Amino acid sequence: ITLYKETFATEELQSIVDTNFSSLFSTMLFLVQFMTMDSIAAVYMPLVKAKPALMLYFGLIIVVVSIALMNVVLAKIVNEALDASHKDQAFKRKLRGNRIRKMTPILTKIFKELD
Repeated sequence: ITLYKETFATEELQSIVDTNFSSLFSTMLFLVQFMTMDSIAAVYMPLVKAKPALMLYFGLIIVVVSIALMNVVLAKIVNEALDASHKDQAFKRKLRGNRIRKMTPILTKIFKELD
């Protein structure tokens, strides 16, 4: 993006490029902003209008990053739900076992009295 000085010759476009792509650090910050979808249209829309081929670049980033981020979040949620379910089942088994151990002497006594 920074190589196309003549394409982004207007002051507005040059300001966007300088602000978001002037160094590796600012580019990484922009990618974080892009990943969180935080006011990205103000950056990519003027650039895409000036150079339509950038739609491929920004479109791929939007699709890949947003889907990947959603997959990570969804995987974490599902994993936590499965862990909670397993813990709940184990807790229920433990309660059932305790109940059976408590009832065994009482039931044994009742059956001996009935015999």
